[in-house]
Amino acid sequence: AASAPSAWTVWIAMECVPGIPLDEFAKDSKLPFHGGVALCRELLDQLCPTLERIAPLCVHRDINSHNILVHAPLTQSDSQARADAAASSSEKPRFTLIDFGLATDTAGWRAGDWKKKDIGGDCRYWPASSWKVFMFGCKYLLQDQQVANEYLHNLDVHSLALTSVQLIVDVCGGRFPEPYQALEKAWHKYWEDAVRFWKQLYACFKSRGGDWNALKCAFTQQQVVDATERNLKSLRAALRVCSSAPGADALFRTLARMLDGDLADWGELSRLLH
Repeated sequence: AASAPSAWTVWIAMECVPGIPLDEFAKDSKLPFHGGVALCRELLDQLCPTLERIAPLCVHRDINSHNILVHAPLTQSDSQARADAAASSSEKPRFTLIDFGLATDTAGWRAGDWKKKDIGGDCRYWPASSWKVFMFGCKYLLQDQQVANEYLHNLDVHSLALTSVQLIVDVCGGRFPEPYQALEKAWHKYWEDAVRFWKQLYACFKSRGGDWNALKCAFTQQQVVDATERNLKSLRAALRVCSSAPGADALFRTLARMLDGDLADWGELSRLLH
């Protein structure tokens, strides 16, 4: 709104959304394996259509377990009661994607803004292409069109897939039947390395005058890109094992598709889930 001929006042409309962050919910909630699968399916069932509508407008760039709220409509306040209800057919949870602070418009992003905008999001949920941009610059990506396509088109798909795997492991930890235990093991290895890299990056970000070039050199020595690619390969392999198990839920083939790096359409993923 114009407050003067050459001055403007910006008004921001915000909506209060019920729920708690998904990472907080998962930390204190324990479910049997089938309940965790049902919860994870519901997450994708709700957010894939949401992101299908959002994708023509913007790229979120910061999907993670802290930027998704979950609300299970219960009178009980304890987290385990919420988790039990969230896994039941009668008490469906409601998932809400929040924090669009790093979002960028899709048209501009694909037209070339990806080469100019600072990298964003929680690096624990980055694909290998994001690490390559951070460490070597956007020109590095242009040498491999498939890697460039992943960065241009699949950031949100990739990070939602990792968030989903994290959810099922956190709520079902130690209760994975064979052959699904391979997924739990692969996730723990992925997350162990991702957290180690994140701590170093976050420390540099928080310190005044942090030496980013020194950090990138340290990451090169630690072979961050290779480690991330190796861990993601193990995750994909574990998901394929899960998807081939007798009576396996379509969730696992959907997650494997989301992490394969190829262009993915949200409508396609919704159909794969069913």
